[in-house]
Amino acid sequence: MLVLRLAAAFALAEHVDACVIAAVFATDAFIGVLHEGRAERALEMLSTLVRARIRVIRDGNESERVSLELVSGDVFLCAVGDAVTADARLVEAESLGVNESALTGESEPVAKLATPLPVDTQLPDRANSLHVGTRSSRPRAGAASSAGSRG
Repeated sequence: MLVLRLAAAFALAEHVDACVIAAVFATDAFIGVLHEGRAERALEMLSTLVRARIRVIRDGNESERVSLELVSGDVFLCAVGDAVTADARLVEAESLGVNESALTGESEPVAKLATPLPVDTQLPDRANSLHVGTRSSRPRAGAASSAGSRG
C-alpha cells in the first residue's frame, strides 16, 4: 500500500510527499532487516543450548554425543524419559514403552518389542520401530538408527 502511495506521489509531482514516503519505506525496511538478523542470531544461540544428547554405542564403546552426530546404522540407547531423535529399529528391549502421543494422540505408552516383523507390516503396526518426536516411558532399549538424527 505504501508503495502505491509513493508511485502516486511521484506521478502527481508531489515531491515532498514522495520523499517522506520513500524515507519511511527505507527506514521500515532497514529496521525489519536489523530485527530479523537479531532474531536469527538469538535462535542460533538457543539451538546450541538445547542440543539433545544421546548415548551411542560405536565400535563397541558407549559414549554420549550430540544427537546431530548420529548416523544411519548407529546403535543408540534409550532409557526412561529419553527423547527419540532418529527413526530406528529396535535391536534389544526390556518391556519398553514409548509415548507416541505427538504422532498418534494416544495418551498411553505403546509397547515396543525387538522382534522381527513381516516385511508388509504397516507403519503404525511396527512394534519394533521408534520414531522421531516420541519419548521412552518405560525401561531401557537399544535401537539401530535407520536415519541420521533430526534433532
